[in-house]
Amino acid sequence: MKNIEIAILNKKYSLTTDESEAILLEAASFVSNLLIDLTSKGNVSSEKAAIFVALQLATEKLKQQEQGQLVNEQIKRIITLCEQP
Repeated sequence: MKNIEIAILNKKYSLTTDESEAILLEAASFVSNLLIDLTSKGNVSSEKAAIFVALQLATEKLKQQEQGQLVNEQIKRIITLCEQP
């Protein structure tokens, strides 16, 4: 475990993790940019923006999982077809 310092919306957070520092810094930058984009478009509090970003990222992750399952099913069907005499 190592301590990594990240910044989101110019606020620093210290994390203790096994994750790659480069990935965490990139993720923090990505989240920060999404938050800046949301808060700059209108009267949206940082808290609401954080919730919207969390929902957006969770939705994207779930869609990717669903797509991965569909690809796996297609691969299984192709393998089954290839195994038929």
